[in-house]
Amino acid sequence: MAKFSIESLRKVSNLPIAFATSQPDKITHNKIDDFRVIKIEKNPHDIPRAAGKLYQSSAVWRSKILALRDCFLKTPKKTLIFVDADTKFLADPSEIVSDFYDIAACRENCYYQDEDVFGRCVNFYINTGFLILNKNEKTINLINEAFSIYENLEKNLTTNELFNPKRPNENLTCNDQRAFNIALSKDYSLKTFILSNEWNVRQPLLKIVENPKMYHLPDLHKKNNPWEPFLVK
Repeated sequence: MAKFSIESLRKVSNLPIAFATSQPDKITHNKIDDFRVIKIEKNPHDIPRAAGKLYQSSAVWRSKILALRDCFLKTPKKTLIFVDADTKFLADPSEIVSDFYDIAACRENCYYQDEDVFGRCVNFYINTGFLILNKNEKTINLINEAFSIYENLEKNLTTNELFNPKRPNENLTCNDQRAFNIALSKDYSLKTFILSNEWNVRQPLLKIVENPKMYHLPDLHKKNNPWEPFLVK
């Protein structure tokens, strides 16, 4: 899966690539130019995606929040483009890198458009599958805070210590995206640039976006995947 994403990026861009994994000895695509591996700690939690809601709110996301933290803090570059492995690039993301913002990202897709009375196609919070982060004191604090929040959310899976009696329906989903968005909302001074969702096309937008720059879909690397009829070649 990651190899597919990396190769798609290399076809459109010469950006240096760092791959975060807990199993660096299994890397088979290290012949790609300007490529390096960042080792993260092994996640003891292994929950299949088929578990649905149990998967979406679980400790399985520790690997991703660790990858985000370690890639960002260890990169010698002033800018990090953080991307999930289930992606395919059709355009060079360096064209949207700028000093204008601290963070650039796309909003999360709305998965229940048919049920939404307003017909919304994206939500107000951002998707962490594609982030551009300019390295400075504010963004370093953001990443560290996101990791701290994630650890509290993970702990809450078993302790329920974060229950708020005044807001009993507050979403305390345990995953990297929830932690990142909470951390982002704690600093009013961060300059956040919302990118067109051409740069993060997920299932709900497949038939809507006319000029996709990047696809973000599960099993995208597999032949005869369910998205194939909708993809721009």
